[in-house]
Amino acid sequence: MAFWELTRVSPPSPLELCYKGTVDREGRGFPVMGIHFVGGVELVVNRFGMFWQVTDDVFCLAVVRSKDVSVIGMMAQQGYNVGYDLKAMTVSFQKMDCQLLEG
Repeated sequence: MAFWELTRVSPPSPLELCYKGTVDREGRGFPVMGIHFVGGVELVVNRFGMFWQVTDDVFCLAVVRSKDVSVIGMMAQQGYNVGYDLKAMTVSFQKMDCQLLEG
């Protein structure tokens, strides 16, 4: 399959963009995305943080539209320690080496 030739399928609610296949196979070559925050903080999200494998052969963009708030979901945050300083109103992200956590 050529790059980005994906077959769209009907998404389960509330997801909007779903495709036939797997994140691992069809998602190869998907660019790493950076979410930039005020103050220079950046969250780098790879294909496994941007897409969710909802069934064995369907994966969806793990982003949901909202009019009121912006929320960075658990898929994008996986593999990071997230720090919140409520007094300073700041957030920080520290990439974890998950292999060190495995037995």
